Amino acid sequence: MKRFLVAAVLCSSLAAAADPSRARVLELLGGFERTASDDQLISLGPGADRALIALAQDRSSSRFTRRRALAALGALRSIATRDFLRARLRELAGSTEMADRLDLATCVRALARIGDDALTDLVPLLAHAHPFVRLTVVEALAGRVDARVEELLAQRSAIEEDATVRDAIARAIGAGR
Repeated sequence: MKRFLVAAVLCSSLAAAADPSRARVLELLGGFERTASDDQLISLGPGADRALIALAQDRSSSRFTRRRALAALGALRSIATRDFLRARLRELAGSTEMADRLDLATCVRALARIGDDALTDLVPLLAHAHPFVRLTVVEALAGRVDARVEELLAQRSAIEEDATVRDAIARAIGAGR
């Protein structure tokens, strides 16, 4: 019996050593390569916005590449960039597909970086059906909380059903004070 227990302990120890922990696997999967800085994107010069817009629309490019182009547009504050992101935001707002929601979230973040005139496009998305989109909007607005945005976030908080979004709203309002 003693030999059996020792063998069982050894086997379980070996099995545990052979399998990496879930946390370790997730840690390794969680890394992302470095992306271009705003300065690098701006240094591309005139026409960088058009090149990124073309790439964001190019269906022969991977979805990942198109999404990266959407994100990069946030560094370029041109009228063409703003108009493209606004149009893309409207196209994606009603989609129920997860990949489209990720693109929508990327548009939200990029548009929020462009300036205060983007608020009129972002605020309606506080009522989006999916909490991930609402959370992204709250996080994007967090750096721009003035009295008007604070009131809108407070109104949303009163009816928000998702605890994560409510917590993000509370943090955003707190950061704005």
